[in-house]
Amino acid sequence: MQYLWIIYDHPKDIPDSEYVARLWILPKGEETAIPTTTVLKAETLAGIRDILLYQGINKVMDRHPEDNPCIVETWHDGPGATLAS
Repeated sequence: MQYLWIIYDHPKDIPDSEYVARLWILPKGEETAIPTTTVLKAETLAGIRDILLYQGINKVMDRHPEDNPCIVETWHDGPGATLAS
């Protein structure tokens, strides 16, 4: 199982927040992640990144061209991504 934190810029479903990171779970052997109700909120993108780094989540993937426009990036602590600086 892999845990993904997807960062959103002003998501419509949480209108009182500037930036939100929502936890998604990708079950082993599956290709589709499942959203959870777990979210982190911050006024800035740097604030969300700091929270994730503090929790040991230190790898980031760029947006996919087909992502929703409010998705900024995806973070995780598994293999296959660039270490955040």
